[in-house]
Amino acid sequence: MKYIIIILLAFFHLSFMVVNSIDRTILSYFDFYQVDKSANKINKDLNSFCTVTSKFIYLTPCMYYARYTGADCGYGFFAPNVLSSGAMSFVYKNKNIIPKFSTYEGKVRFSSLISNFISHTVNKSSINTDTAEIKHKNQVYKNIDDLNDKYYDLVMKNIAAKVIVDNFCTDTITIKLFMYEFPNLKKYGPHDTKGSYIPLKQNRFSI
Repeated sequence: MKYIIIILLAFFHLSFMVVNSIDRTILSYFDFYQVDKSANKINKDLNSFCTVTSKFIYLTPCMYYARYTGADCGYGFFAPNVLSSGAMSFVYKNKNIIPKFSTYEGKVRFSSLISNFISHTVNKSSINTDTAEIKHKNQVYKNIDDLNDKYYDLVMKNIAAKVIVDNFCTDTITIKLFMYEFPNLKKYGPHDTKGSYIPLKQNRFSI
């Protein structure tokens, strides 16, 4: 019986990842190229498929399951651009603090976390249409964004607590999130090779 439960859970998990990946790939393609979803039979069928799968994926239990297990990572591949890069700074009494990592893996994970922070902050979901179906989707997306806001705020608080303890801070520290803007080809030259940082978010934390 134990093995049957494990097999069923594994089947559900893999099925969820496959369905979620297909759904995200199709929707990302539609959104990026602004495809008319009713232009032909294939587009209509794909849109109908995504409508059904989205109702399942965005059920509250499924959203929590995906968040806690990592099944919502979007393994479907559609990347017209690379993931935005950036930086996170920690300021204590007007001095920048560099987080301490005991392993290289920690540095890599922290770098990936910054990219996830930026993607969530920049890509808040919304569709500007007044139909009942789109209003329902917007509410679903808002619920997802609210859940992600709470998740990333909790992660940021944990990072802040670690930095405060490691650096013996006795007062409030400020965490600033920046997105790196690379210089475009027109601006690129001897005087603009480093790009710039765009401030996205700022939080203050204390213990």
